[in-house]
Amino acid sequence: MAARSPCDSRSTPTRSQQRRPAQLRVFSLVASAAMVTGGAVIANRCSVIHNAAAMSIVKRHNVLERLRRKPNAVIDVHTHIGVELTHYLPKAYPYALSFEQLCREGEGVDAFVVFPMVSSLYFSLVGIKNGKIVPAPNAICRFPYQHENERMLHEIYELFPQLASRALPFIIIDPSREPAAQLRHIKSLRKRYPFYGIKIQGTIPQIPIQSLTQQGRCFLDYAREENLPFLIHSSVIPSDIWAQAHDILDIVEANPDVRFIAAHCCRFDKTALDRVAQLPNAWFDHSAFGIHCDLAADNSPVCALGRKRFPANYRKPAEVIRALAAAYPDKFIYGSDAPYYSYVAWYQPPKGKPQFLNLRSSMKKELGLLNAVPGALRRRICRDNTLRFLTGVME
Repeated sequence: MAARSPCDSRSTPTRSQQRRPAQLRVFSLVASAAMVTGGAVIANRCSVIHNAAAMSIVKRHNVLERLRRKPNAVIDVHTHIGVELTHYLPKAYPYALSFEQLCREGEGVDAFVVFPMVSSLYFSLVGIKNGKIVPAPNAICRFPYQHENERMLHEIYELFPQLASRALPFIIIDPSREPAAQLRHIKSLRKRYPFYGIKIQGTIPQIPIQSLTQQGRCFLDYAREENLPFLIHSSVIPSDIWAQAHDILDIVEANPDVRFIAAHCCRFDKTALDRVAQLPNAWFDHSAFGIHCDLAADNSPVCALGRKRFPANYRKPAEVIRALAAAYPDKFIYGSDAPYYSYVAWYQPPKGKPQFLNLRSSMKKELGLLNAVPGALRRRICRDNTLRFLTGVME
């Protein structure tokens, strides 16, 4: 028998499915039999209802069309909502943000690209508390981000429908673990809710970005089919083997028909930024800009060092953002990284003793940096470039 792809929708059950008690498996068989009779009619009706609801949401909000009609629109391309367990359990800050709070704090922002937090109930809570990312032996979720993606979309469209016209949700994926199960769930969610792209944060859950072209390549195929872009967390510190900026750009270069953002200004790595400038399907975002400037000013290895770094005075972030916007006017995109424009936690560098990082900013400060950019350039980085990334259409 031919080997099946990890992305094959017929792939074998997940480990947690295989562990289910016999009586639960029997119940599943009985339920399946019921579906063959009257239950199938109910399922079909539910599908029609969900599809109709999704279409109603799209027609009612039509976020992209509204943003196209507003020349001075401000779009924040990088925000998170939910609970971040890798911060909450180790007593780090921040650890949570609701969509309602995001909209309230982001007064003056027309729309937010929003994704779930990075941790997932698929992983062991004991492991997370001890700094280890491992699947839970009896996980609440059968695959990564099963709960988190649905919870985010439910919060936006059902708990706060009056605010949903300000949302451009991205689902979050782990291309290295259970990709087929994730993709099936994502396709089912798309029948119920609109979403506009795909997010990957490889560092915290230790996802090798190369897995996107290997066992997780079905996500690239799905992005092509649905015209969905990727926003990918990037890093340059050598110890972060999961999210290296140049590894991400290798994937960008190999997939010219898919659009990508490399987040966090590629940590100011000039070679990476120049490479983004040469790739028609690549952009970089501004996320957590203020504290990244603080880190660069202190020569933290989290940012590019020495001659590798984009030349600017990092003790004056307003000057840095203007310089980047002028150097890369068609590639730079505004994003706050809410709530992670602040980071207050113990950090273990690759060498030396643990350090307590007390890096604090706010939505107001991040928007203040955006407003330091002259008008025409400002429009490019907070609207025109963003819409092109989201849609593939030149504004």
